[in-house]
Amino acid sequence: MKRLNPKTNLLFKKGYVREDGYVFRQYDKTRLKKDNTFVEIWKHPDTVENARIKLNTVARDWYWRNKERRNKKANEHYANNKSMYNAKTAKYRAKKLNRMLKWGKEKLKPEINVWYTRARLATIFMEESYAVDHIVPLQGQNVSGLHVPWNLQLLTKSENSSKGNRHVC
Repeated sequence: MKRLNPKTNLLFKKGYVREDGYVFRQYDKTRLKKDNTFVEIWKHPDTVENARIKLNTVARDWYWRNKERRNKKANEHYANNKSMYNAKTAKYRAKKLNRMLKWGKEKLKPEINVWYTRARLATIFMEESYAVDHIVPLQGQNVSGLHVPWNLQLLTKSENSSKGNRHVC
């Protein structure tokens, strides 16, 4: 049985702060007090914040220290699951082809290729990675666009990835 907060007459919730500054973490359901209530675990506020900061620092340090290891793992995963990646790419290509106008596959292909050439040239001359973005995404949640020249725009790779699969008006 859980002890109720005497002020609110409700159960203690994680993050509740007592008058002495201690923060409620959880009920220990494996231990009972003499009055048959679960033991409560309270943490000093400094240890809670320091633990959070330490955890973030440790995770961040590990992330940067093991970059080569992560890349190696990613490459191994790709090598072991190449068929999965090929299927994903093929599905994307098929969706892209299906998002083209039937009469436009031949007529609009050169104009579409111009956009990809522009992206490559902009990357070379501007010394920043550029990508071709669909203004209205091909696989949007609410609306799906077409793979046609008037639905394309040139964005930096960072802008394109931050836009994601959303239609920004």
